[in-house]
Amino acid sequence: MKTKITFLKTMLFILAIMASINLQAQDSEALLHLQFENNLNAGGSGNYTVQVHDPNNYGSVVKYGSNSKEGSYCLDWSLFDVASTPPSPDYYFVNNNDPVDIRTTTNSSIDGSEARTVTAWVLLNSNPTNKPTLAILNLGNPAASASIDPYGRCTFQINVNPENLVLGLAGGAVNYNFSSATIVDDSWHHVAYTYPSDGTLADVKMYVDGVQVTTDGGGDNSSMKINTTEDLIYIGSKGDYKLKWWWGGAMDDVRLYDFELSGSQIASVYNGAYLNINDVAFGENELKAYPNAVEDFLHLETLNNDSLEVNIFDLTGKMVTRTGGNTINMSNLNSGLYIVKVREGNKVANLKIVKK
Repeated sequence: MKTKITFLKTMLFILAIMASINLQAQDSEALLHLQFENNLNAGGSGNYTVQVHDPNNYGSVVKYGSNSKEGSYCLDWSLFDVASTPPSPDYYFVNNNDPVDIRTTTNSSIDGSEARTVTAWVLLNSNPTNKPTLAILNLGNPAASASIDPYGRCTFQINVNPENLVLGLAGGAVNYNFSSATIVDDSWHHVAYTYPSDGTLADVKMYVDGVQVTTDGGGDNSSMKINTTEDLIYIGSKGDYKLKWWWGGAMDDVRLYDFELSGSQIASVYNGAYLNINDVAFGENELKAYPNAVEDFLHLETLNNDSLEVNIFDLTGKMVTRTGGNTINMSNLNSGLYIVKVREGNKVANLKIVKK
């Protein structure tokens, strides 16, 4: 009997560890946080519900792949077979003009000239047949134009040719373009824009891989203020009911904040952190990690012994594990040096851990 009980406890322990590996922490400072972990579950303080708007019942128009940047899954357009329908610059998941998109069920709390920040990981096909414009996140009236709700739509998007980030307003009547490093290269890149409360387009800042990029002089009306109308939040489209194919690319870890992030905060998000403006370092002897050379499990102890948020990065900066708890399974990682980021409340630490 004792042997059976011990075996049962061992199995329950293993199952708990396996479950913790798939635990996906959310950024509590974000208004909306989408991680696409095989679903559209949304985190963040806004308590939004995100869904596929598919009134004609075309079926599964959102696919999740394992080629993720963070976590286990991402929104993956490469899983769509479009060979039978050669893509055009405006190729959509279903027939052109059919109403399919990803949206919240309630309106955004951000409107007018209120502050905002949008961040996302994107992977773009390096050799698309055409040169599309790809939307990341849209706020405001999808039908806004120069004559209808001027500057009422605010879309964060990418132009593939020329390669730049764009904040498009009012149906594209105003664009404020930024030069960027090469991001259309079959690799994951982190992109972001920030806007201060009651600012103008000249106050917008954009970032690629945690580094601010400069304007290329594109667009106009840089003295104009954003005037976003109250509407739903749209992901992957301009809110025009057309979810584009993204040329076989992918999107991951989309965050919307209702304040302007600083450059250092953008860098923190790029490095896989969950933003907390009150973060402090663990004090001396407040965090113990052992063994330093890990064969299977890394054990973490704090004074409070609360459940911890843990992100593990390889030396290229790629997040390889996101989990929680106090016993971290590293058995599936290759041998080498890793950076383990540990969070307990607002206390954080970066540990260098060797995997045998």
